[in-house]
Amino acid sequence: MTAGVQSFGKGNVIGMVKALVDAGVFIIPIDFNPVDGTSGSFAGFAGTGTFLINFTTGAVYGNTGTKDDPVWSQFEQDPAVIPLTQGNILVGDGSNEAQGVAMTGDVAIDDSGVTQVDSIQNQIVKGDEVAPGPPNNAVGAVPIVHRIDVTGPGNHDLTLTYDTRIIDVWTFVQATGIANSTAQLFNNDSVTGITTVMNLDHNVGFLVRPQQIFTGVGDVAAGDFMRVVAVQAGVMATVYIQALRLP
Repeated sequence: MTAGVQSFGKGNVIGMVKALVDAGVFIIPIDFNPVDGTSGSFAGFAGTGTFLINFTTGAVYGNTGTKDDPVWSQFEQDPAVIPLTQGNILVGDGSNEAQGVAMTGDVAIDDSGVTQVDSIQNQIVKGDEVAPGPPNNAVGAVPIVHRIDVTGPGNHDLTLTYDTRIIDVWTFVQATGIANSTAQLFNNDSVTGITTVMNLDHNVGFLVRPQQIFTGVGDVAAGDFMRVVAVQAGVMATVYIQALRLP
């Protein structure tokens, strides 16, 4: 049949069409995904080489089987010309074919290719989401860190939202050479010291830790405050308090 088609002159279009029809080769518009097999789409009618064009999706299929047992193979398309809704992306489906799908979840994409993570903040563990750390906890607990800025002598308070146990304290000096400058952490007053006195008479950036964190006084109740008492004019420091939420 190929030789017969080639034997027509360039102008014998009618003869070429007749030869294709005799061979059962057509171009058929459809609005569905064709089905292979002897009971499939156009079985017994569409011969090898027939084209199906889905006028809804633009997909093109060719019969690579036989007239009685068609196999509808989809032609590969250039991704640049696959119809794609704004903000969607191409994803390979179970038949290894590209399909336009909307992005879901926390990530969105615009028509210029810029992605935006809308709710990444919901993936960040914040202090109020940290689980309490009960005794003999085989899983362990996540510590939290509070910060108190010392900007001069006097009391520097931070009221806590949850029952908290202080497990470590460290201080960075922010003003150089303030003679006799000190800081001490207290529990809800200026009497119950959680730590020993920390000497801050050092250069800026010097790290100071207390010699001792006293047992039995480091549990600060919800609604109570931690207090850093700083001594000496000009004293400046940043105090970090590491703690565990109590059950």
